[in-house]
Amino acid sequence: MEPSQDRKQESLASLGAAPGVRMQGGTGAGSFHEFSMLLQSALNVFFQPKLCFAITTACEKLLGKSVDEGYAKADDLFFALADFGCASASSTITNMDFMIKCVLSLTSFLSRREDGARTRQLHIQALFNDLPSNDFNTLFSLLAGSGPLSSEVDMETGGISLKNFVPFGVPGSFYRRLFPSRYLSVAFSALALHNLSMVPEAVEDQNSPAWNENGLWNFDGCKSETALEYKRQFERDFSTFMAYRSQELLSGGLLFCVMIASNRGVEGMHSNNLYENLQKAWRELISEGLLSQESLDTFNLPLFLPTLEEVKEMVEEQKEFEVLLVEYVAVERAPANAWKKFAAADGQMWGNTIQTMTRNFMGGLLEPHLGVPKFEMLMQRVKELAAADDERFRSSLMGTIVLALIRK
Repeated sequence: MEPSQDRKQESLASLGAAPGVRMQGGTGAGSFHEFSMLLQSALNVFFQPKLCFAITTACEKLLGKSVDEGYAKADDLFFALADFGCASASSTITNMDFMIKCVLSLTSFLSRREDGARTRQLHIQALFNDLPSNDFNTLFSLLAGSGPLSSEVDMETGGISLKNFVPFGVPGSFYRRLFPSRYLSVAFSALALHNLSMVPEAVEDQNSPAWNENGLWNFDGCKSETALEYKRQFERDFSTFMAYRSQELLSGGLLFCVMIASNRGVEGMHSNNLYENLQKAWRELISEGLLSQESLDTFNLPLFLPTLEEVKEMVEEQKEFEVLLVEYVAVERAPANAWKKFAAADGQMWGNTIQTMTRNFMGGLLEPHLGVPKFEMLMQRVKELAAADDERFRSSLMGTIVLALIRK
């Protein structure tokens, strides 16, 4: 698989996935750190067992190859684990901590070298990638106090001495090359690949049949020409992502992705309530003369939610990976007991939750487009609408696609 050679696409991707796509930094109220604790508790239930299975499969291949290549006589073991689109929350650390523990549980059989020495050192690089605008300061502050994920760690696990845990921040778009060839053991990405490298040009061209007027971001209702342009952009971007990861991964290495999925064609599932709520709020403010129609016509989200079939089709076309797992899973946005603590007391608290989600997923694009006063006005209306219709949001499910590929 070769990355796209389209020069314009490449130059845009090298600057980062659509400028402005970033989560709220810090650890205070409204930050992604705060919100992610709810989301992570839901995701852990279903994807951690799948991730552990995938890492086990990959490690067996990686360690088996290491023995065959004389690794049994080496002093050290080395694993490079990368999180693509890491953001800056405790959930990021939870994911990396889980992956490291999976690796540690599988490496003990190589703890003795053939010369009879008792232990060998296990070196682990934890590589955190996101756009340069990501709040890496908060991420590394959280890392400093995270126990096992500390650069000072010195622990004995199954005869292997973990004395060299090294975390790195890697700013840049994951739609370009980020690491040397055959370097990574595991490439991981959670809830990031719906972000495109750019809004398709035709979607913003008023003379194009694909012009996305009136802010239709759910593809159930937009023009077929618009939906097709977004799909083509996703196909270019996701192909590029897989191509670069195939170059960076060791043979036997794992690419594991959790992607937000479209609910198109999924029985019993509805379109994304978050975007519907934003559209409704925006249109209300237009009808009241507080926002212009042009502000909506000229705003497009650089995102695409694929169906399971669309991802399967792309994965089947590539030749560099063995498909270990690709499936659709519908999950609660957070467990019911978590919502009882944060949002179920009354509609107003739920309105705050939806506003926080909207700020995190789209605030970096909305605020510069509208300006601060109008952006805050829109967020207030988003909150009010969600509070008035809180039962619809509480019961909503999120569709996800879990993808595990092994590098051939």
